[in-house]
Amino acid sequence: MTRIFLTTSWDDGSAYDARLADLLDRVGVRGTFYVPGHAAGAPRTDGAHLRDLVARGHEIGSHTRTHVRLHRLPLADAQHEIETGRADLEQILGTAIGSFAYPGGECAGQAVAAVRAAGVRLARTTAPMHNRVPTDVLRVPVTAQIFPHSRSMLMRTTLKRSGPGRLWWLLRHAGGWQRLAAAALADCQMRGHGVVHLWGHSHELDDLDLWQPLELCLRELRSAPGIVPVTNADVVG
Repeated sequence: MTRIFLTTSWDDGSAYDARLADLLDRVGVRGTFYVPGHAAGAPRTDGAHLRDLVARGHEIGSHTRTHVRLHRLPLADAQHEIETGRADLEQILGTAIGSFAYPGGECAGQAVAAVRAAGVRLARTTAPMHNRVPTDVLRVPVTAQIFPHSRSMLMRTTLKRSGPGRLWWLLRHAGGWQRLAAAALADCQMRGHGVVHLWGHSHELDDLDLWQPLELCLRELRSAPGIVPVTNADVVG
């Protein structure tokens, strides 16, 4: 039986997260919203807004306290950033936070050791061109970013973050993020399982007028046989 997870994740916290949640609800897709702890009390991501996202079936994940790149910090400082960012959110939500996203997708150096020491359950990277259930829960990759990157930028990012094996996959399915999402789904359908994981920033959807393209893409993915809409935490069980 075909079983393909469909998940989305959104970084940094934004006033546009509410509009995005409305879109996700309309198409029956769930999102994980990664919010830096220092932003959790701001009007754009206040506590009522975050609690509403959870009540609607979405997930809140942590994103450090000040959105600092962890690989630039000593281990103790990086761990402190993770723990205090998570604590800020947990105080607002009144529940444990299990997911984390590396700021800038950087998971080199001390970053993975810091999330492990902080007791993080799932840590999402920005390593693209993946569509299998992750085996390393502290280096969870993604399928594609919802952003109109150039072909050369996609190649550089894929080579840097995912390696030459996934660069081959990109070249085989060259195109924008919608085409990459469709190709990832097709691969999953051939195997009968897998994950399509799209990620982005809600403010860029507005800056670049991507609301309608995103909704159309998600509707097509959601309508495929065997699709199971989940949060990031659900992917790893």
